[in-house]
Amino acid sequence: MDSRRTAWRWAGGLMAAAILAAGTTGCTSMGESEPLSVSLVNLQAADSTLFETSMIAKLRITNPNPDPLEVSGAYFKLYLDHDKVGDGTYQGPVTLAGLSSEVVEVPFHVSHVSVLRQAFSIMEDEAVTWALKTVVWVEGGMFGRRKVKIVDSGRIDFNDVLESGPRAGGTVVLPEGGGDRP
Repeated sequence: MDSRRTAWRWAGGLMAAAILAAGTTGCTSMGESEPLSVSLVNLQAADSTLFETSMIAKLRITNPNPDPLEVSGAYFKLYLDHDKVGDGTYQGPVTLAGLSSEVVEVPFHVSHVSVLRQAFSIMEDEAVTWALKTVVWVEGGMFGRRKVKIVDSGRIDFNDVLESGPRAGGTVVLPEGGGDRP
């Protein structure tokens, strides 16, 4: 009877060690990968109504890892001076080769009411802080689909934008983001 208990304990201990080793390996490989980054490259007005402006946002999604990743979709929120003014969605898929980036075009919708609430403070400061908060769904790997949250932010000085002027087609190129990405 004691030999059976010893055998069961030994087998149970071996299974627990195997599960622990597999869990540790999974966490280690996840910890080694760098997070994706998403940055706002450009905004271009597409259509406007009384309450909303539709824009095309060009966003750069960067894979800093040596392995390819597939992005199945994303949701973006645009903030001006910490208030949400617009959002957009991207339906993938887009496959990012290892150590590469892709620029994707995302339809964005900006609320005029939200922007008007801030207009006076923006005009007084002659600058605005912006943030792009992103949720990206990445396919594959040990855990299947996973959600990755990314933040890009910066400050636009309107004096600088007015001096450089708009590009062809009414496009304004925004300065590089200055925020850290978690």
